Amino acid sequence: NLYNKMINEIISELDTIKYVCITADCWSIFHRSYIGFTIHWINPQTLERCSKGLACKRMVGRHTYDNIAESIDKVLNEFKIQNKTTLIVTDNAANFVNSFRVYSNDNGSDVNECIDTNITEENEVSIEITNTLDGEPSNVDNL
Repeated sequence: NLYNKMINEIISELDTIKYVCITADCWSIFHRSYIGFTIHWINPQTLERCSKGLACKRMVGRHTYDNIAESIDKVLNEFKIQNKTTLIVTDNAANFVNSFRVYSNDNGSDVNECIDTNITEENEVSIEITNTLDGEPSNVDNL
């Protein structure tokens, strides 16, 4: 069907990409909850920023940290990018912060020291990934 064809095209396109970043958000409308993901990467040949809508899925139940962590895991696995994702950018809602704690523990990472525990609604949450591109060839000289 068309959905599976589109999924396979995105998976194929991302197959040669080493690192990606995700933006994610949850929202509710008419008593239904949704979670959306957008993927971002740098084209290694042109160094252009690329983005695609990755997923928009219905979430059954509330935006709890465990539901969000499960949704993140499913999307990353579906698109085969769980080992390529260097960063997921979200708002600083407590449920997202807790989901990253759960998700990172399930995947053997420790991001607790990267999350600001004094978060307010006005602040951003950022999980810093350092030295990700160390040792990678640079195409900057080709510009």
